[in-house]
This record gives sequence, C-alpha cells and structure tokens, in this order.
Amino acid sequence: MLLTICFLIIFSIIATFLYMLLLPLLTLGVITVGPMGLVILHVQWILLSNQFTVFVTKHIISPNLKEHIFRITIETVDKSKLSDLRQKYEFKPLPKMKYDPTFQVYIRTTEMIRAFFWKLILVLTSLIPIVGPILANQLSSVKRSYSLIHYYLYNMKNMNREQALQYKYKHLISFIYMGMSAGILEMLPIFSVFTMIGNVVGGALWSIEHLAVIDKLRTEGS
Repeated sequence: MLLTICFLIIFSIIATFLYMLLLPLLTLGVITVGPMGLVILHVQWILLSNQFTVFVTKHIISPNLKEHIFRITIETVDKSKLSDLRQKYEFKPLPKMKYDPTFQVYIRTTEMIRAFFWKLILVLTSLIPIVGPILANQLSSVKRSYSLIHYYLYNMKNMNREQALQYKYKHLISFIYMGMSAGILEMLPIFSVFTMIGNVVGGALWSIEHLAVIDKLRTEGS
C-alpha cells in the first residue's frame, strides 16, 4: 500500500514536470500534424512519465523491498531452497589478481563513461514519439533481468561480480526473454507499481526453476 502511494506521488510530480516541458510542443504539434499531434504528444507524455516513475521507484524506494519479496517468494514455494541455493556453485572461484590501483581506476572510469553514454542513448531514444519509450524499454531487457535476480546471484549463490557477469553471459538468451516480458509489463501506466512486484516474484520463480534444471543436468551427468 505504501509503495503504491509513493508511486502515485512520484508519478504525479514527474507527469506535471514533463507536461510543463511538453506544453510548448502542443501548439506546434497541432499546427504541423493536426489533432493527431495532440494525441501523439499526450501518449508520449504518459509513457515517459510512467517510464521515469518506474526508474525512480526501483532505484530509490524499493531496493530493500524487492529483496524481501524475492526471499518470501522462495520461502513460500520451498523453504529448503534457501539453504540449497547457498550450497550450490556453478562456477569455480576466479584466481585472485594482483591489485593495481591505476588499472582499477582505469576500469572504473571506463565503466562510468560507458554507463553514462548508454543512459544518454536510452534517454534520447525514449524521446522518439510513442516508439521511443517502447524501444528504450526493450533495450534494457538484459539489465532488467540482471536486476531482478541480483539477490539470487549475490546473496544466495554467493557469487562475486565476475562470476555473476559470467553467469549472465552464459544464460544471455534467458535474460533477454525474461527482461523483454518484464519490460512490457512495466510499461503499463499506473499499473506498473503492481507489475514491478510481479516481476520480482517471477524472478524468484525463475531462479528456482533454473536451479531445478541445473540439478537435473548434474544428476543425468553423474
């Protein structure tokens, strides 16, 4: 309930701010495209408002709540899975590398620059009328999936960052499929507050199902 209220408040603030920005374009849209321009701009306004609200809610309001929902889902399905997940490792520990401060600064700086330009591309893409927000949403599919099972990888399988990335690339197709379907649900205006929770539950169920597949393959191989 509290999450819903926070979501609606954030949506109202962002929607008001974006409408003020788009207001000068309404007259231009009507002049150039006619009444259809008015419709396109309002649809764009709703899609962008919802997209930015989902982003703010996921990164500021609900990180801890997401992990709580993830854990409760697994406990509800099968409480024994919690201990099983901690005991299973899909990858061997990576060899420790000699720490080089200069190299670490270079790596972190490169990652920050890459992340900045990627977010800039997504923002510019989302400004394309109607199609833009949908395309930007789907381009973030892999990152969305990675975020959904973050708790599974780091807290339950006890992976480090390199192992988690290795896991992601090994199961990239599954990440894309899950991220695309979750992204479509998150695009539903206002209802996104419920679909975000549903996606976390889906991520937990996917983790359990994937663990069962791994166990089956190991059993058949032994």
